[in-house]
Amino acid sequence: MNDYGEDATTQQLPGRERRRQLTSRLIQYLLLQAVIAGACVLALLQSLPGPPAQYQVTAFQLIEAGVERAVTLPYFSPLRNAMNDPPRFSGKFVHPAGEAARPWSVFLPRFTNGVEVTVNDVVILDSRRDPAANRPDRNTPAIAVIPASVLRDGDNAIAIRLFIWGPITGFLDRIWVGPDELLRPTYDLRTLIFVTLPVVFSSWQAILAVILGIMWVMRRHEPAYGVLAAAMAVGVAPAFL
Repeated sequence: MNDYGEDATTQQLPGRERRRQLTSRLIQYLLLQAVIAGACVLALLQSLPGPPAQYQVTAFQLIEAGVERAVTLPYFSPLRNAMNDPPRFSGKFVHPAGEAARPWSVFLPRFTNGVEVTVNDVVILDSRRDPAANRPDRNTPAIAVIPASVLRDGDNAIAIRLFIWGPITGFLDRIWVGPDELLRPTYDLRTLIFVTLPVVFSSWQAILAVILGIMWVMRRHEPAYGVLAAAMAVGVAPAFL
């Protein structure tokens, strides 16, 4: 009986050790996921640096669905389809007399889906000409230099038409109007984060999909490589289509 009990205990030890290792790895994995989730939340709570506050324009008169009222940007529109009669934001900004030598620009950090910007009734930006700028899955910024012949000293009128074609509702973030040299760094930073880096990451993912596909072709008896390659390819497709 003693010998039998010792043999049974010996046989059970490897199974218990495997379960202990699996439990330890599961706990480590869950802790790692919690750390990653916490880091993502902290990153989302951080605000990107913006241009000088004195060049920010937030107060506008909005005409939407035939109703005019005063609004403050950022603004979320309840409309999901507004192409023929888009919401129109009208505001003013001041151009000092001593700024004639420096080019001025209009900077829009975010919008959904498309915008048309006019300064003193002259169109200086129409994002609909660039399909990549109107994608709702990217916070694509926009900037346009105001021609010197359009600007005048003192008050200048600015108007923005927000084109919405769904499936999500429209959105217009705060805008800045000021010297191009002060607005351009923020535009370049947002372009790097929301336009360039997603393409770089998607390219890496596409390369990994090709590598996994080659591994699956060489080792057909291991279908996991093929499944991972297909998953990678599916994940890459929306970034380039």
